Amino acid sequence: MDDTHSTPLNVPGLLDDPSPPAAGVSNIPSGDVKDLWQQESIHLTDLKIAVNFIKGLQNPALDDSALGMSIEAVERLHNPAHEQSCLALNDDTWLAIDLFLGNPSELTYEMNHTCILHYYLDCKLPTYYKIKCLVSKMTGIESLVHNMCINLCIAYTGPFAGLNTCPVCSKAHYDCCHLESSYRKERVPWKEFHTIPIGP
Repeated sequence: MDDTHSTPLNVPGLLDDPSPPAAGVSNIPSGDVKDLWQQESIHLTDLKIAVNFIKGLQNPALDDSALGMSIEAVERLHNPAHEQSCLALNDDTWLAIDLFLGNPSELTYEMNHTCILHYYLDCKLPTYYKIKCLVSKMTGIESLVHNMCINLCIAYTGPFAGLNTCPVCSKAHYDCCHLESSYRKERVPWKEFHTIPIGP
């Protein structure tokens, strides 16, 4: 019978200190916990993105341009109206309101706007901007719009705001045909996400 003993593998660091760590002692290097939030300390891409989103939520402000709320909407939120506005509206304006509320997408509204004016030359249909302002003034509610990936992978907010392609599926942020036909002047997103703030 061979009573020779097998020699353990010599892996650096594996057997340097065979004793288990004392209770309550961690192997995490010493340092300030805040250092964990520094980008150079984070090596996982998904974790870096999550940290950027968390940082963006740490000091929220209604007048932050990234939120997408207009100056007028912020003012209405701070000083809400106590009486219902009485506006005399003509038939063309009511039609525009119906079109806007049916689908608040600017692209859809403009397409319907063009078709209606083509067949009804005497129609005075307001522009998208005017009808959007009117509806906000009448209701006190303003939809916050953020662009989305065509496959609904992400919304282009926070660290994704300036991207031209989706980091998940690599699809283009904007409608390429519309971009080329406008000589790269008009960037129309493939999809939009609308949020109605809870305040109003």
